[in-house]
Amino acid sequence: MDIKQLTYFIAIAESKTITEAAKKLYLAQSALSQSLKSLEEIVGAPLINRSRRQHTLTSAGEILYNEAKKIIETIEATKKKISLSSNKVFEKINVGVDPISSHLLLPALREMKNEYPNMTINIQQNDSRLLTQMVTKKELDFALVGLPINPSYLEVIVLEKKPLYFICSKSDKKRTSIGSLPRRMIKPLILPNTQEVGTYQRIMEHVKMNSESIASVSGCSDIDLLLTMVEEDLGCSIVPESFLTKTNYEIDVLSISEPDLTVTSGLIYSKELKLTEHLSRFIESLAES
Repeated sequence: MDIKQLTYFIAIAESKTITEAAKKLYLAQSALSQSLKSLEEIVGAPLINRSRRQHTLTSAGEILYNEAKKIIETIEATKKKISLSSNKVFEKINVGVDPISSHLLLPALREMKNEYPNMTINIQQNDSRLLTQMVTKKELDFALVGLPINPSYLEVIVLEKKPLYFICSKSDKKRTSIGSLPRRMIKPLILPNTQEVGTYQRIMEHVKMNSESIASVSGCSDIDLLLTMVEEDLGCSIVPESFLTKTNYEIDVLSISEPDLTVTSGLIYSKELKLTEHLSRFIESLAES
C-alpha cells in the first residue's frame, strides 16, 4: 500500500463511478481499476459495492477512506513544513473573496507581503455561495464572504458590519438620505450579484415585506457595470459603502435610516483545515484590520 494507491482510492470514493474518478485523475480506467483491485487484495476485503450506475463504499471502504484522508493530509502538512523550514519552496495560500468584502483584503495583503515577500497568494473572486462550497471542499484555504452562512462545519470570524445605501440616477433633489426604501419601486432593482444568499437574501425579504410593488429584480456581478447602469437610469440598487469609493459616477447616494439594512462580512475556513504559521498569521491580520 503506497501514497499513490491511497490518493487514487480517495478519488474513487469521492466519485460516483470509476470512470468519473479516472477522468479526474487523468488516468486510464483500466489502470485505476487495477490499482483498486490491488488495494483490495492488500487489505483483504472489498472496498466498494460495484454497480453500473453508481458505486458505494463498503464498511471496509469507509474505514480506509477516512484513514486515507488523514494520512494524505498529514503527509502534505509535513511536506509543507519541511519545505518552509528549508526555504526551498514557499507556501501558497488560496483565498476567495466576494465583491462585497474585497476591500477588506488589501490591508492584510500588504502586511503579508511585507512579512513574507516570497509567499504566493492566489485570489479568486466569486459569489459567497460558491466560495463557501470551495472552502468546504478545501479548494480554498479561506474566503471572505457575506454573512450569515449556515454550515456548522466552518469556522466563522465576523470582520465588519456596515450600512447599505440606496443609489439611483442623478436628480435635482438635494437628498442625502431616505427614511426607508420606496414603497413603490417603479424602476428595476439591480442587486450586486445573482445569488440570493446571505445579505442579499435579507434585502430581498425586506423589500418584499415593505414594498407594495417592484418593477423587476435582476443581478449584476460587475460593480462598474452596475454603477453605470444606475447612472444611465436603467435601474436603482442597494449597495454597501465599499462599492461607492469611485466618485466618477453621476448618481445619487442615499443613506437608509432602517437599522436592519446592513451588510456583514466575515472570514470562513474549514474546521478540518490545518493552520500553518503563515496561514494563521494571514487570518490574524484580517481579523485585526
